[in-house]
Amino acid sequence: MLISKSERDSAEMLRKLKFVIEHHRSGPARFTKSTNEELVLAGGGTVQSFPSTKDAGRGFTGTLLIVDEASRVDDSLMAAVRPMVATSRGHILTLSTPNGKRGWCYSFKALVYAK
Repeated sequence: MLISKSERDSAEMLRKLKFVIEHHRSGPARFTKSTNEELVLAGGGTVQSFPSTKDAGRGFTGTLLIVDEASRVDDSLMAAVRPMVATSRGHILTLSTPNGKRGWCYSFKALVYAK
């Protein structure tokens, strides 16, 4: 699952991911579905992309959550999606620029770097 700060940004992140999949594999990637919100690979893998809203990712269970501009994602949204990744023992990858010393992203980074 990809989360970005806006619908436009989430569609752009998915487009970039599709490009990487198509051009960095040993063989041609085949998609059974390709929209601005979802990629479904012929092998069954699925990538969904959401704007950073309170309903983003509701019901999601997966092994990877990518958060674009993580410092701008609301604390309540992260509190809602983190357990969904935890149930699958998944991972969260954050991409961000600074946005002050506040919020879940700053606290998370401080915790990681303190170890």
